[in-house]
Amino acid sequence: MSMRFYLGGLCLILVLGALLFPQNSDESQRRSATVAEIKDNISQKRVPVEAVSLASQFNNASRINDEEFDWKSRLQFFVLGAQKAGTTSLFKYLGEHPYIAPPLPKETRCWNVQFNPSDPYCEKYFATERFRNLYPDYITGDCSPGYLYKQNVIPRIKNTYLHARFIVSLRDPTERAFSQYKMNHRNGKLDISFDSLCLTELETFRRLGLLSHWTFPPEFSNTDGLSESKMLEMYMLAKVNTTDLAENFASPRMLKSWRKLQAEQGRNHLRAGLYAFQLRGWLKAFPREQFLVFTSNEMSRDTNGVMKRIHAHLGVPHVPLNDTDPMNTATGHSTENPEISNQMRQILTKLFDPFDKMIAVVLEDDKWNDPWAR
Repeated sequence: MSMRFYLGGLCLILVLGALLFPQNSDESQRRSATVAEIKDNISQKRVPVEAVSLASQFNNASRINDEEFDWKSRLQFFVLGAQKAGTTSLFKYLGEHPYIAPPLPKETRCWNVQFNPSDPYCEKYFATERFRNLYPDYITGDCSPGYLYKQNVIPRIKNTYLHARFIVSLRDPTERAFSQYKMNHRNGKLDISFDSLCLTELETFRRLGLLSHWTFPPEFSNTDGLSESKMLEMYMLAKVNTTDLAENFASPRMLKSWRKLQAEQGRNHLRAGLYAFQLRGWLKAFPREQFLVFTSNEMSRDTNGVMKRIHAHLGVPHVPLNDTDPMNTATGHSTENPEISNQMRQILTKLFDPFDKMIAVVLEDDKWNDPWAR
């Protein structure tokens, strides 16, 4: 009798619970589907591929325990750059996804200036209690925009995170260079004009052979002691053979000049905008499908559209952003900054246009024939 009374009471409680606290079956199904999708996309599409690579390296490494193996498999992507191309905003947008946990700080530089051969997987930033307490299927990545340019990073990442995904944001190289200059000017790191800075870099390009497709007026055969105004005149009058660059872009001579430029000490405002060379180095080491490349203009114009592509590239469900305001725009300082001269803008257009056309060749994508119109 008491058992029947107990069971009857239990049934009554269950019925009342269902009436008082109804479950939205559609919402529950959607939530379950989202969780299933994220587990499928991350755990099945990404982690096992990485795990196979990592496991082969760890079989004979007794110091690696299961917990360390787990955090290594979670590092799934790298934002390579470019500098001053919206990567700070991108870092913010990535961090708003419930299953993406960016590192702190934004730029670990673990595979560049902070590289430590005794910690090639960057345990310092990615094996932390902050990550251990997150959703079990989270992914993370590194957002150090200097990686795109610093080609010594490539073998270090290839030796550790071979199957990572790469995200690259590109910006008109003239605007990118001027933005970097203005930032350094505001911070007191530069006390020269933008024209002077660019002329110094251009002369380095010329000395190393990167301007072999330029023809300079004969009266400027000797540039020793030339004033800045005369140097500007020389570069304004120079003729550029775009066809010659296209035919010799990947020649041993040109690639040797590029390697010399990378080893050269000095400012990188212009050299950091030679994207075709930079992308070529990365694509020699990793398959094209591991890269998602877009422009900062695309991100500004359609932030959620680009983020949807990024989420798909990373294998996570798309979660629209609530706040798409960009960061680090420095609009409050615009009146304090100098303007780029018309002469230098024309010179830099002559410099970058032929190299920009090589981006489509390197990416094997005709949509990049006019990259800054995207």
